[in-house]
Amino acid sequence: MSLAKIKYYREEGNHPANYIDGSSRNRKYRQAEWLVKIKEIYERDDYTCQICSKKGGLLNCHHILPWAGNPELAFENDNLITLCVPCHSKIHMYERGSIRKTQEVSQ
Repeated sequence: MSLAKIKYYREEGNHPANYIDGSSRNRKYRQAEWLVKIKEIYERDDYTCQICSKKGGLLNCHHILPWAGNPELAFENDNLITLCVPCHSKIHMYERGSIRKTQEVSQ
């Protein structure tokens, strides 16, 4: 990261999108508790994408309500689903507005 970006991020209120409560959100995903939880969710969902029904392959555990705004729901089973990487990407593109609401989100 450039010195200019570091200086910018140190200013009040200027943080990358994954910066929450003084740390990177991504660091939270490396916790042992999270690794156990995603295995539990994958097993519950039979290692199957809950959008396109593709079984196996590269999977992500997706928060229905984002961890960033809902830390109390971060490890709640009802807030987590298994998605394949392409569906997970489409969901986040839709949330950011990269996909218009009238476009199909599923494959």
